Amino acid sequence: MSRRVGTTYYLTLDADVLAVKRATAAWLFPGGRSRIVRLASEEHRRWYDTSAALLGLPRSRWEHGVTPVMLHAASARALLDYLGRPEGGRSGGVRGPRWRAALLGRRGWTEYSP
Repeated sequence: MSRRVGTTYYLTLDADVLAVKRATAAWLFPGGRSRIVRLASEEHRRWYDTSAALLGLPRSRWEHGVTPVMLHAASARALLDYLGRPEGGRSGGVRGPRWRAALLGRRGWTEYSP
């Protein structure tokens, strides 16, 4: 999606999200910053453990709310570019042309964490 939008941010929604009132820019960006839900949690530990293993990175202690969320388009594009670059001798993780196949070969992945 980040490669298709022409805006700085874009809003993601799941099919189970229902908008019951108009969302304004002031509500979406309090104090000029995008809203985000971040908490120290173990609720989706498998998502984050699997993501960390797939990327070859340590797991963050934070979990993030997933939808609705405002995503910064340039940051999302930078992540896609990072995932597409060869691993450069790093051990662990899947990067380069294999990352999409690694996701598609796993069951139960989400749009945020495999």
